[in-house]
Amino acid sequence: MPQNLPLVLGNGLATGLVCALTGSALGAAGSPPLVRTTVGAAGTLVIGSVLLLVVSASPANAAVRDAFSSDGADGHFPLLPLLAVLPLVVAGWWTSARAAGRVGAGTGGQESG
Repeated sequence: MPQNLPLVLGNGLATGLVCALTGSALGAAGSPPLVRTTVGAAGTLVIGSVLLLVVSASPANAAVRDAFSSDGADGHFPLLPLLAVLPLVVAGWWTSARAAGRVGAGTGGQESG
């Protein structure tokens, strides 16, 4: 049992938050305004999620690597991956929202029936 359980839980929650935010950015990149077909969206999400876990420059990879390769029993707080994922998430959400606005504006505000 770890000596400092609240620290370990906090580090684990922060690692989970980094992974969730990274996945959210990927989900925004595979959203319908940016990827037109379901097959394209599924391919984007499958390939992207594998790359986010395998590529060492990924914030998710760095957070998980820090969590499981710690020297002490308490682990490390993933501060750098958390700081790196925030601009990635903002850029992904902003791009998706902007593309959705353009798609909505292109239809003249009327839904096709």
